[in-house]
Amino acid sequence: MTSDFYVFVSDVPFSSYDLNTTVNQAGVFNYRQTTFAGPASINVNRTGRYVRVQLAGTGSLALAEVQVWNAAAKLNWLVTDNLGTPRIVVDKTGNFSGVSRHDYLPFGEELTVGRTTTPGYNVGDSMRQRFTQKERDNETGLDYFGARYYAGLQGRFTGVDPYNPVLEKQAAGDSAKAHSQLVNYIGQAQNWNRYCYALNNPLKYVDPDGAKITFSNADTSQQLTADQEEALRTAVATLRQQSDVADAFFSLYDQPSGQGPDLDVQVMADALFDKLPEVNGDQKTLAETQPGVVDINHDNLKDVRSASAIIVLRESVVNLQSENQASSQHQETRLEGVMSHEITHGAKITMDYNGYLANRESTVKNNIPYRERANEKLANAGSTVIALERALRDHIRTEQPDLRWPLHK
Repeated sequence: MTSDFYVFVSDVPFSSYDLNTTVNQAGVFNYRQTTFAGPASINVNRTGRYVRVQLAGTGSLALAEVQVWNAAAKLNWLVTDNLGTPRIVVDKTGNFSGVSRHDYLPFGEELTVGRTTTPGYNVGDSMRQRFTQKERDNETGLDYFGARYYAGLQGRFTGVDPYNPVLEKQAAGDSAKAHSQLVNYIGQAQNWNRYCYALNNPLKYVDPDGAKITFSNADTSQQLTADQEEALRTAVATLRQQSDVADAFFSLYDQPSGQGPDLDVQVMADALFDKLPEVNGDQKTLAETQPGVVDINHDNLKDVRSASAIIVLRESVVNLQSENQASSQHQETRLEGVMSHEITHGAKITMDYNGYLANRESTVKNNIPYRERANEKLANAGSTVIALERALRDHIRTEQPDLRWPLHK
């Protein structure tokens, strides 16, 4: 039987097992081998900490992770459960003698007592993807969730939840809505425990990254500067306060992690941003929005239970001094204009993930020009309405040039 497969190489962890999501994830480089039968090879001229081999064409969930810690690379195929936790690991031979297995208690503590090596337990396969696909830190035994670390033995996060409902209420534009959200939040008893995992219901919920709307550097070895984080938070807060449409889009991510989708806003150095396959050196491209963690019913791949979004911004767009100067003159700032377009993309991903993918596939198949693409036309319309709302309320008097185009074209 012949098939296609991809090899993905990245310096950042993969955010999903969904093929299309991985193909479009920021910082992930992909190499495709078509119509192979039997052993095949791909020349990957790139280094990376994370390597994945995944079948293409049928949406198959079959995949492999390649360990590159030792002198000899080791290829393993992972079989996951409904929470995304790898439960069976098969080596490249495909023999039962190379199978290892993992069982977990509900909160992520691995079961070892009473399990023998005969069926594959306790054989030490050294895979680092553990509970709900999170990477295990070998030195501490903790699982890395992005915003904080998690201890499966205790069933608790080791750091406090970064979500602050009081600050969110203070920053909100609609005081009545903000008050209602605060009441709902504190009315959920499990939210009072700031170290709680998934509302103490790990069989029903997962926590994608330990946060909800997050701001980060796409390079995990770097942190955002104080000015960059202030510029991002100010832009989001301003859009929410001055536009009902923008607030509705951002409110999709208001639930604490584990209760709904998340939004991750990343800043990427211009040199790296230009190398993204979707950008391909185009200096006019200022941001890219992609699906993040997607919770799909494995029995029905069209049943998307939750879809998070990732907004990747060109670093030169995030300039606090320029933002403050434009704002002081009642102008739409560059970051506000870009974010109003990208949050519309994010809302489409979260509310209609299958529709978003269908539009994107049609764009690639038919080579549709940028301004005629269904997803871009929708984002342009959303951005235009957001700017119009702000202008009618006299929050801005001029828009950013070259970020929008007439809706009738």
